[in-house]
Amino acid sequence: MPSNPELSDIVKTVIANFNDGAKQLADMLQAVQNKLGYIPPSTVPVIAEKASISRPEVYKAIELAPSLTLTPNGDHKLFICNADNCCMQGGIQLMEHARQTLGIREFQTTPDQKIRLESFHCFGNCSMSPNVMVDGRVYGMMDKRQLDKLIADLKSR
Repeated sequence: MPSNPELSDIVKTVIANFNDGAKQLADMLQAVQNKLGYIPPSTVPVIAEKASISRPEVYKAIELAPSLTLTPNGDHKLFICNADNCCMQGGIQLMEHARQTLGIREFQTTPDQKIRLESFHCFGNCSMSPNVMVDGRVYGMMDKRQLDKLIADLKSR
């Protein structure tokens, strides 16, 4: 990962073409996260200055958008489907089990930076509900035991 001055320079380049200040804050934040994978706290002053707002306002915007994060996403993304069919087939229980097993909430990353947990609305695999996706691969007919095995495998990589 680049050092703080280098990160600031990268962020300045990423947000250089945003000229409507706070009106484009969400777009600026998303652009930074798309480039770096997260929004490093050390870059918040650069973003605040460009948007002509205070640093706390930038932090609040990040806090209110669950897809934005101040920490790296982790090595693996674990998505659990929250669409109607998956929820009716046990998806809600799977999400709660994953939260407890990983010790994190949705849109957070485990302290070891291995796994980020997120909900997702439909993988298009409804006949195999409930579904989870890891690193782009969908796993259907998931249950808690299988999820535990999947999580253990992710932690070992």
